[in-house]
Amino acid sequence: MAKTEGFVYYEADCFMNFINPYIGLDVENPSLDVKRQKPIKGYSKETILAASRGLEIFQGMSQGKSPNTPEAKRFFIEMAKNVKFEKERLGGNFVVAQAVPTRELRDCIKDILGPEAIFVTLTLSEDTRMQRVEARHSGQ
Repeated sequence: MAKTEGFVYYEADCFMNFINPYIGLDVENPSLDVKRQKPIKGYSKETILAASRGLEIFQGMSQGKSPNTPEAKRFFIEMAKNVKFEKERLGGNFVVAQAVPTRELRDCIKDILGPEAIFVTLTLSEDTRMQRVEARHSGQ
């Protein structure tokens, strides 16, 4: 959508790492290009605490733990606040890349971003998921 429709691409994995979420559209795999992004300063203590739990939340989900926890909600709320701030700062339409695994968490985001927020949910076969994980995290 960013390449073809002119949306601003916001890579939300950068939020939990406190790095620039605006990755160039010319890279082969934007979600894997986060390691090249520069740090961002100026986050509030509340945002830092919530965002720093993001990695733990996603690791827990990979181990079968429920994502509908107060910590996960705080993480997604703070991420949505950051997206809203950036959207107000830059203007335009945003496309945000982030795994938001449950309706409850998506509703938390909609509470911040408003009803115009649209979620695209992908359903992948087991084979496709395994190929994706292997391509992104080979040997882990």
